[in-house]
Order: sequence, then C-alpha cells, then structure tokens
Amino acid sequence: MSIGARDVIIRECDPARRADVAQFLDAGRNVHAHCHTDSSWVAPLDTEMRRYLSPKNPLFRHVDVALWTAVWKGLVVGSIAAIDDNSWQPHQRPDGGGFGFFECVDSVAVAHALMDTASEWLRARGRRHVIGPFNLTTNYSTGLLADNFDSVPSLMMPYNPPYYLELMRACGLTRVKELWEWEMPLDGRVPTRLARVADRVARETGVAVRDGNPRLWASELSAIRDIYNTSWRDNWGFVPYFPDEFAYVADGLKPLLKHSVIVLAENANGPVGFLLALPDLNPRLRPLNGTLLSRHTPRLAWSMQTGRGIESCRVALMGVVPEARRTGIAALMLAHAFQSPAAAHWKRATMGWTDPSNVDISRVIQATGATQCRSFRVFGTDLDSA
Repeated sequence: MSIGARDVIIRECDPARRADVAQFLDAGRNVHAHCHTDSSWVAPLDTEMRRYLSPKNPLFRHVDVALWTAVWKGLVVGSIAAIDDNSWQPHQRPDGGGFGFFECVDSVAVAHALMDTASEWLRARGRRHVIGPFNLTTNYSTGLLADNFDSVPSLMMPYNPPYYLELMRACGLTRVKELWEWEMPLDGRVPTRLARVADRVARETGVAVRDGNPRLWASELSAIRDIYNTSWRDNWGFVPYFPDEFAYVADGLKPLLKHSVIVLAENANGPVGFLLALPDLNPRLRPLNGTLLSRHTPRLAWSMQTGRGIESCRVALMGVVPEARRTGIAALMLAHAFQSPAAAHWKRATMGWTDPSNVDISRVIQATGATQCRSFRVFGTDLDSA
C-alpha cells in the first residue's frame, strides 16, 4: 500500500476511554479485512480485550503501557503498544522494554511511524533495548507467525500475514528468538506412543495424576501458579504470575473450563506438575469478527455448552518442577488429559509455545508423537540505533 510518511497520523489511545479502545481494536479488523482477503486471522473478542486492557487488570501493577493507532485518510491502518514491565528478570535485559499489539497494513511508512513512536516512549523511560511483539507480557500472545499462514491459528496464538516479517526488518529489527508450536493427532483416543510412555512413567515414578478440583479452586490455583513460576523461571522470556493477576486470568477463562482439562501431578511431597488444555474455539470465533453481536454467536454458544463442534484443544500451560524433570511426568499428564470426557471429540492437540533451545522439553514432546507445526519469531533492536 502506497502511503507517504507525512500522511500518517499517530493517535494515542487511553485504555480507560471506551471509544479509544474501540479504535485500537479496529486496527486489526481493518488491516486483515483490507490487505489480504483470504486471511486465517481470528479477531479476539472485543469483550475479552476490553477486560484485558482495563485499568482494573492487576497486570498493570507491574506493567506500564501506552497504546497508539496509525490513521491514514481517516482509516485506522495500524496499532502498537509500548510496554515497560518492572518484573522482567535480569537475564532478559532489565534495561529493555517491549512492544505488542502490532497490526499494520503493508506499508513501511506506517510501520516506521508506529515503531518510532513506541521506541521514543521507551527511550524516554530509560530503556535501551526493545523486543516484541508480545501482548503486554510473554505469558500471552508472543511473536510473529513465520510459516503455515494458510491455517487458522490455535486459540490465543498469533497470526499475521507474511509481510509483517519484512516490516520488522525494514524498521531495523532483527530476530532475537524463535518459538515453536507442536501438533499431535488424537482422533478421540490417546496416541499409542504416548500411552506406552505414560504407562512406563506411572510404574517407575509412583507419581499420581488427577483432575483439578473445582471445589478447591483457590488452593488449586495457588498450586498451579507456584508450579508455573518455579518451572518456568529459568526459561527465556519468563515473567512471573502474581497471585491477583493469576486469579484475574483464571476468572476470564471460566467460560472455557467446562470443556477444558486441568491435570495435576503429585508425589509424596505434593504437587510437582500441572497441565491446562483449553478447547480450541478459534474455528467458531473466526466468523464473529470479534463481536458477540453476530448471527454466528448461537453456534459458538452451542459448542461451549455441549462441547460439540470443537475438534481440537490447545495445551496452553504446562510445567514440571525442576527436581521432577526428566522423569516423563509431562507424558503422564498428557495421557491423562486426553482420556478425559472433554477430549472425546478432539481430533488433535496443539502445544506451545516452546523454546527450541530447550532440548529437554522438545525431546519430551517428540516422545509423545507430536511434530512441530508452526514457528514464531521475536524481534529486537537497541534503541540507541532505532
């Protein structure tokens, strides 16, 4: 799209103003509607995004954020967020900041205007490096899709057209990390290879697996959060979940829990692992274009009520404490999850993201019979040269 730099207007959006948030959310719809007609993009529900961006979100106790849209001839043609998170760990460059919610038409001028604005905001706050995109923290949608553009993304995973990668390079950013997503065929049963590994692990470790108990929701959430923070703390991109933030996230997932699977693994000393598999509603969400005021909403409601029409799941979170690793507990939890009634209609499962440099987790996943299906890229640059 031919757009001159002087024709691009950058407008800051106030998350507390409904009209500003509406304009910010329109950026994705406009970009994906006008720039590539055969899009696999799934618009997030406006209601969920408003809740996520609300100042009431406990995430904003440790994250400062600024939101902007790019406007050309009255049309919103892009968006970006600049992110300053004081919970970043030392190995993640404490002098760094992030960007996210990046949407852009195929225009280097628009991309430059957005990135320059976000970079200047971070530079003014003393940040010397920027990476992204991730939607506020790496606990949420992270990276740009780098392949498999013709398939609908998994629930809560990124999607973008291929030219986004070129826009990053045109703005002077280089790849700093690659992330992987995996896929496993299910067809309503536990894959033979996974079942065999799980049986061996159960015999050799004495670890027991069970479903999460909704009646003990508060204590179960506390155990899951503790395992997550312990098991992920040395991984690339780790940002801890704080108690109030984790409770806020869990409350937002409640509509999905009826057909989700939560598994905890325990040994004699207590919980050592957990797994959360969510029904992949993206094929049902895609026709809604982000709004529940759609003629397709009844089909979504029917699927959420009955579990039917949902053919896959996403293993969104999984963790094993360091002292219990390399024992196959992940395979044991996966096999238990895929035996649950909620999994009866699932034909496949996706898992991710994972870090390719984490050879141990890649081997565990491959041992279950899963194969790598998508890759995502995170970009960065020093702000002094941006």
